[in-house]
Amino acid sequence: MIVPVQTEYFALEGLAGLLDTLALIQRELNPRLTVAGMLLTMHDGRTRLARDVEREVREHFPRWSSTRSSRATSGSARRRASAAP
Repeated sequence: MIVPVQTEYFALEGLAGLLDTLALIQRELNPRLTVAGMLLTMHDGRTRLARDVEREVREHFPRWSSTRSSRATSGSARRRASAAP
């Protein structure tokens, strides 16, 4: 399972709940279910909050973390929109 995580404060709260649910599912239904990675989404490294959330996720889940910046996402969306007929 790959978990998308927005770099916002409440995403960390939701992530804690998701991991609790994952542990329950592993224990009761599917012990082979694992987290393959966490994708930090809508990341804007210019904001302190995004950097703090990224640091927290990387500290707690160092082998699971990757980042997708919101500036790159919005830039590619603009390129696609301008290329549309």
